[in-house]
Amino acid sequence: MTRSSASRATVARTAAIGSGAVHCNSPRRSRLVDYLCHRNLRNPNAIDEQSHAVYARAYSRPESIRAANGWYQSFTQDIEDGRTYAKLTIPVAALHFPDHTDILDSLAERATDVLAIEIPDSGHYLAEEQPELVAAHLCDFFG
Repeated sequence: MTRSSASRATVARTAAIGSGAVHCNSPRRSRLVDYLCHRNLRNPNAIDEQSHAVYARAYSRPESIRAANGWYQSFTQDIEDGRTYAKLTIPVAALHFPDHTDILDSLAERATDVLAIEIPDSGHYLAEEQPELVAAHLCDFFG
């Protein structure tokens, strides 16, 4: 299975979970968390069993999946709305993982004072993979 077909399969499973088609005790809830961790973590050991269980429990609730899907579905409208707003003039901290700098391009269009902070040895889940470093940068930024 290719990565894109695997992604489509996960989206389909997520949609089924969101519609309530999957019951809370289904093993699919854990497969979804496994997939997200495999795809988005640079350090697979960053999510311990207890944390994995917490995420799996949260994603087992149909209302949680519906809320997450709704959030992603609103991105297009958020982008359109954002084009009508004035640029931010307050400082903005942009924490990002290595090789994921498209957020910086996007923020350059939306803000005048962006501090780019790369969190090394991390993937999509910065706070889970590098909690001390993320906390230190946020403390420094917020003073």
